[in-house]
Amino acid sequence: QVAARVAIEGVLREGLGVAQRFTALPWVREQFARKLDLDLYPGTVNLQVADPAAQALLAQLREGRAVDPASGLVLEGVAIDPPEPGYCVGWAYPARLGALPAAVIVPHVPDYPPDKLELVAAVRVRDALDLQPGAPLRVELLAADAR
Repeated sequence: QVAARVAIEGVLREGLGVAQRFTALPWVREQFARKLDLDLYPGTVNLQVADPAAQALLAQLREGRAVDPASGLVLEGVAIDPPEPGYCVGWAYPARLGALPAAVIVPHVPDYPPDKLELVAAVRVRDALDLQPGAPLRVELLAADAR
């Protein structure tokens, strides 16, 4: 049986530090726990994605739904809705980093870099996977029927 997953590869990059505060907000933690069964570790892991096909897939993810052209697999986003003005709406996609459950998050912000992929998990990913900036990382997004 072929796994219903779509892989994206990138290189670990330093973030701006903004996501740590966002991922610690009670309403964000509650939505990730309820909708994706993830008890978030504060902060995100940032990948720079160079492959043009993967960047095209990232562009689709920003719309809440993506279809992998190579496999035809459908990736359905889970809405992360702020309860009050002042925060952006975003999409989250169930994912895995090897055996580690994670989620790709896509905030709806203007001028979001087209080659940036952000991940969250229940642990500090850099420590769990012993990663340093510049390290390659493969993310597997789970198709709607693989969750």
